[in-house]
Amino acid sequence: MNNSIDNSQQAHPKSNLSIKETIYSEVVNALYMALPASVTATIIIAVSMVAILWQEVDRTYLVTWLITITFFSFTRFVAYVFYSKSKKTMQDIYFWDQVFYVQLVLTGLAWSCVSIWLLPPNDSVYHYVPALILIGVSAGAVTSLGFKMRNIVTYFLFLLVPLFISEVMVGTFISSVVAFLTVIFVILALSNTKRINTAMIENISFRYEAESHEQELIENKDAAIAANSAKTRFVSMISHEIRTPLNAILGFGQLLKMSDSPELNEEQHDYTQGIIESGKHLLSLIEELLDMSEIEAGNLRISMDGVSLAEVLNESITLLSPVAANSNYEIINEIDSDYFIMADHKRLKQIFINLMSNAIKYNDGQGKVIISATEKEDGHVRISFSDNGFGIAEEQQEDLFDAFTRFNTTKEGIGLGLFITKKIVNMMSGNIGVESEEGKGSTFWVDILLAE
Repeated sequence: MNNSIDNSQQAHPKSNLSIKETIYSEVVNALYMALPASVTATIIIAVSMVAILWQEVDRTYLVTWLITITFFSFTRFVAYVFYSKSKKTMQDIYFWDQVFYVQLVLTGLAWSCVSIWLLPPNDSVYHYVPALILIGVSAGAVTSLGFKMRNIVTYFLFLLVPLFISEVMVGTFISSVVAFLTVIFVILALSNTKRINTAMIENISFRYEAESHEQELIENKDAAIAANSAKTRFVSMISHEIRTPLNAILGFGQLLKMSDSPELNEEQHDYTQGIIESGKHLLSLIEELLDMSEIEAGNLRISMDGVSLAEVLNESITLLSPVAANSNYEIINEIDSDYFIMADHKRLKQIFINLMSNAIKYNDGQGKVIISATEKEDGHVRISFSDNGFGIAEEQQEDLFDAFTRFNTTKEGIGLGLFITKKIVNMMSGNIGVESEEGKGSTFWVDILLAE
């Protein structure tokens, strides 16, 4: 155990102390924190013993001894007061440890006087009362001094060794039994003290390691937050910088397509259309990156208002109908009644477009998506988008709404659509989920709060 302490010299996370210094500091602190109770008990026991022996022992000896042990107890309490107010640097701790030990030696010497001068004759019943008191005081010292083996050994040396010698010299049967029991008590007490000392050191060591790991986690968390914040700022900045020239490219592409002087031939028209389509795709990716950076920075704004589900859905279907037609895809709206819901009109349309675009993208042609709605008992309406596309494996569904998650790398995209969709739905006090079977299609559903 001691070797492991000596080899662990890393800095303590809060006080920059090594583990060895931390243990030493806390052991000394525990000794001083036990002083008030120990001093009080010492004075009470000393007064009680003087009262018991008042008629049996020379009163001059008794009074002198009581004054002496009271004085030593008072100095120990004064030391406790000054220790409590000290800065408790390691230099202070070493000093107060030595002060504690010196005062312990003086108190032990005072108690040893009981066995030397204050024991009544052995034929008196009062002869064994001080012996029992000394053993009791030693037992109490195990809990107050057991944090450090040197202290308890010193205390036993002054309290119990003189008692043992005194009882052996008396030579009676009872005194021999007392001497024997004193030895047994010392063995058991030292064993118990060793366990207390070991348990305290292990407890401090475990706490030290826990605090070290906690500090490492805090530092790693702070570093991760800083890195994530830097990444978010970078993505936002670079996306804005790219979007500006990209809009210009799209604008010039549109002008070039509409030019009639000279009129574009078929090949030139296809090339121009390719520029526009690629630009639009790149712009949609940049918009997703900007949305993600705003979400992570907490800057995405949601304006909740009462909107018509049918209106937002029809706008979304109108926008996607040409794309669906080009992919031989059919969008079927089976919602035959309108719902008035609480949502952000623009963001709700973005949700619907994302879900329908995915349905169109992840199918092998001749597909369809069926849109339905069901009013729920919890005050939401569930809008479902069911397709007959490729479907999603069960083990992939848990990670489907994570950022940059892509299971089909043959399709365009960077894996942010569902991540952004989920964040927006949650910000509108809704829920989103998926039910899918590989090879049989998927149903994505969104729960949106109904307006009162």
